[in-house]
Amino acid sequence: MQVQNPQYKYYKRLEGTWKNSDGSCIVILDTYGNIKISYGGCELSSTYQVYEPYGTMMTGLGMLGAMYSPHPGEQLRFMVNETKLSDGNLVLFDIRSIWFGRESLNIEWFNTSKNIQETIMLLRDDGKTCEPYTCECGVTHTSRFCPNCGLPRKEQETFTCECGFSGPKGNFCPNCGKVIEKEYTCQCGYICKNVKFCPNCGTPTGFKVTADPVISPFFTNAPLVPAEPEEKIGWKCPGCGAENQEGKCNVCGKEIEPVMLFSVTTYMTTNPPVTTFMTVYEYSDTQLLLDNNGKRKLISADVIEPAMEIIRKNGLDDPDFKDPSAKGIMGGAVYVSFKDGDKYIHTSLQEQGYAVQSAQTSLMSLFFNA
Repeated sequence: MQVQNPQYKYYKRLEGTWKNSDGSCIVILDTYGNIKISYGGCELSSTYQVYEPYGTMMTGLGMLGAMYSPHPGEQLRFMVNETKLSDGNLVLFDIRSIWFGRESLNIEWFNTSKNIQETIMLLRDDGKTCEPYTCECGVTHTSRFCPNCGLPRKEQETFTCECGFSGPKGNFCPNCGKVIEKEYTCQCGYICKNVKFCPNCGTPTGFKVTADPVISPFFTNAPLVPAEPEEKIGWKCPGCGAENQEGKCNVCGKEIEPVMLFSVTTYMTTNPPVTTFMTVYEYSDTQLLLDNNGKRKLISADVIEPAMEIIRKNGLDDPDFKDPSAKGIMGGAVYVSFKDGDKYIHTSLQEQGYAVQSAQTSLMSLFFNA
């Protein structure tokens, strides 16, 4: 069975704030595939996709045209749509690769001011502080994971059994033989009990299971509560004026044809293939309707002119613009379409090249933050 959003489990797993050892580099990831990076006075806001690495392969979209080999311990690799950290018009850092492994986030970029390639390792910032701990590699730190080698702390756990025994925690009580139920709070927040892998995100817990696993509700350890239905957002019927209608008005039966103003679509040739879209429609004199992969919200109509400025800046308003170097691009496709007067103009990465990718990144950021 095809999963509708196979990347969500990765976004959920990586969601949160990540920092390097001295706090100078901060990365914020959310469950919608957005990434924010702050370092050296520069900031980058973009979108990303994340995949499990499968041997040496061509990178796609965000970092086109280079051979990619997984790093030691790499579990997930990133494809970032915008790779440059700039101070004004000056590019200071150009991201070459981002990957996750051994509970750390790693960024490899080219430092243009020093003309060298650098790698920065970041750990999840959960707001907790730990006592100083000396790792097996010899580095003393106060994190849950070593900033040098990525190994977790191995502090001895103790427990008190019902029979009264108190001592080091193992699989069984050495006094009465009772199985000791083990709990582990995963990085995603799920409390795991006697399972090898987190039922929520799949992260290894390190447990050697000695008893039947305890099956808990998916995504939460609290009783399941029915989710509140999302507010329906549709169009106003031009015939009878009924609100929140779609397709055909359920009051007067009149066909409703939404007017699309902008559309950004990305197709990734993964297994299974992944298609994401962001479409903006006319709604009222002051508001537009944004459909972001099926999730709808109303945004200000003030974004129309900035969006058209992005399109003009990249030359996509010229219907005759073609980029001969765009032929043969692999890894997927990017499409940007927009309404220009009484006609629609459709552009693609395969026809107009990287100008489409540049417009895609800027438009998605503009609409998402509107």
